[in-house]
Amino acid sequence: MTHDTIILAEIEYLDEFHSPAAPRLLRVSSRPYCTGRGDAPPDTAFMPLLAAAPQLSVAVFADGRGGGAARRDVGKISLVNANGRLDWLLYVPVDGRAVTIRVGPGGGRYPEDFTVWMRAAAAGVEAPNRQHIDILVRDGMAVLDVPLAGNTYAGTNAPPLGVEGTADDIKGRAKPRLFGRCDNLTPVCVNTSKLIHQINDGAARILAVYDRGAALTREADYAGLDDMMTNAPGEGAWRAWPEGGMLRFGSAVTIPTVDAMDDPDGGVLGGNTAARVIARIAAAAGVSADTGELAALDALQPGEVGVYVEAGTARQAIDELAGGIGAWVGVGSEGELRMGRLDAPDSAPSARLDDSIITDLRVQAGRDNGDLPAHRITLNYGRNWTRIAASQVAGSVPEERAAWLAQEYRASTWEDADVLAAHPLAPSLERNTALRLEADAIAESERLAALHGVRRMRLRLTVPWMALAGRVRLPAIGDTLRVTHCRYGLTAGKNMRVISVETRAASGNVILGLWG
Repeated sequence: MTHDTIILAEIEYLDEFHSPAAPRLLRVSSRPYCTGRGDAPPDTAFMPLLAAAPQLSVAVFADGRGGGAARRDVGKISLVNANGRLDWLLYVPVDGRAVTIRVGPGGGRYPEDFTVWMRAAAAGVEAPNRQHIDILVRDGMAVLDVPLAGNTYAGTNAPPLGVEGTADDIKGRAKPRLFGRCDNLTPVCVNTSKLIHQINDGAARILAVYDRGAALTREADYAGLDDMMTNAPGEGAWRAWPEGGMLRFGSAVTIPTVDAMDDPDGGVLGGNTAARVIARIAAAAGVSADTGELAALDALQPGEVGVYVEAGTARQAIDELAGGIGAWVGVGSEGELRMGRLDAPDSAPSARLDDSIITDLRVQAGRDNGDLPAHRITLNYGRNWTRIAASQVAGSVPEERAAWLAQEYRASTWEDADVLAAHPLAPSLERNTALRLEADAIAESERLAALHGVRRMRLRLTVPWMALAGRVRLPAIGDTLRVTHCRYGLTAGKNMRVISVETRAASGNVILGLWG
């Protein structure tokens, strides 16, 4: 940092020393600072006890990955504690509470002159030595590390009544969660006496039901749980209770499967595109999506998707959905869900960087030949969530459907022999996607061919924080920057996409990873 730059940190904790207990802020800084009379809050001192702020690194498409949840690495905030004045931090709750770090000029107004460098959550407190006390700071994506299928079956059925199973069958098993549309799912039998099955721990729109791959007859939906308990469907038929995500069979089935979608309320999160399904999963974990970025990704990729979860976290489900369409997802500085897609750099950059502020620039090679053009791209789509061997499929099932039932995915492949002839080490890309339809998979493979079928460049450049802040806003993942440099064919400038941002508060540098 320059001599005029100051780092401010606000660490929330629960004050249990006074009654009633209440959240308070510990305000510390890298050197003495006090807000002004007209600031918010006014006349408030920050204690100059900040020995080191954590380094923040946010990256997407790391290690050759095609998309998914952003990797966000942070560390700890080290505070001076030579006289023990902060020992009390070891005895108050800080875990899960907000940590905000700002950077700005020493004489700046608070908060408008200070850039929010990081908003995260504390994970704990430790005293590594007698001179310091450290606040451990967790990855912002950790808020999504929660089980999606968080409820379990109680096993409390009193046969023939109940939809919680018994102690002898599904007690303790996670209740399934459905997001978007999925085909050929295996529902959970929650009442063996009445042949009641569940497809979602919540509302669901059940579209079709099968036994051994053959469609069964649909009858009118149930009005409620009591209706379902009382009235059985006819022989070889089924009826749904949409609000409970359940259905009841009229007769015994051998291999029951279901085509279904979750049934969210209308509004911005309705629909089964990847962006909207990702947003619904995040909402289930308590995280709201940036509506502008949601709408943008929604327009870029309108294909229908779905995911079915009986184990795993919200982050894992989001990772799967985003990776399949070349999108990235992260949690922003305000705790909001961010999303976007890796596309070729825009023609109109949001900022320009040149040798007047670039202090270091390096050309890097992607891992596993990742920046060489791909000669083959295979997208797996149309997932069959329950594979059924040909010997188990009902005889009435058409041959084409029987073949699909035996496979987990269909595949769409693009290939260019000329690329392989020019680049013997050219990689082939294969991705599993949650896309349902062939047309959407073909469109995505053609997009990826245009994106990865040509050679790309990867840069790592360093600029001073304050020099950058004085000319442009801090670059964010997905931004397009125009880089002009005296070497490497960059003298005329080249538009590049930001794929990583590393901010080092101690040195005052921002290190950008660029691709294009």
